[in-house]
Amino acid sequence: MDTSTTILGSLAVYRATKLIIDDEITQELREKAFAALDARPKTVLTRKLSYFLTCPWCVSIWVAAALLTLKLFSPATYEYFASILAFSAITGLIDSRL
Repeated sequence: MDTSTTILGSLAVYRATKLIIDDEITQELREKAFAALDARPKTVLTRKLSYFLTCPWCVSIWVAAALLTLKLFSPATYEYFASILAFSAITGLIDSRL
């Protein structure tokens, strides 16, 4: 994997992970997931799933796996979506530094 591919993929994984665990646009989905978990008996599995939904390290592994699977089966689609996510990541990082 060359440097530009690694950078594109890394930025895409970063942005998709932020979208899943932090962004307001996905807040309602996260709340529904937590409500569903809270309705279940407290087990090791429900505690781990709750942790998973808030852990960027955990989510990023699965995001990376999904993106790499997309790259394997549809490189053009991967390139398109990874670029969108990477551009958004760069914009967010620049904005947060201003």
